[in-house]
Amino acid sequence: MGNYRAWHNSQAGMDEKRTGQLILTKSMDDGKTWSDPINITSQVKDPSWHLLLQGPGRGITMQDGTLVFPIQFIDSTRIP
Repeated sequence: MGNYRAWHNSQAGMDEKRTGQLILTKSMDDGKTWSDPINITSQVKDPSWHLLLQGPGRGITMQDGTLVFPIQFIDSTRIP
């Protein structure tokens, strides 16, 4: 059930109640404060995709301090 549930919690479409959202925010003081969030979902997600937000929960820190949260998607072909 775990894999099925993971892929079906995020539906196709763009509505925040149906699908995962991709949000961008920035800190210039080592995480003490953060910019207002910017929803970039419509810029990077195709409406047919189901998202799997499979990051480790805390993200991956790159050498320059950038935090990365990986995602995976399936489209209408159901192939990741």
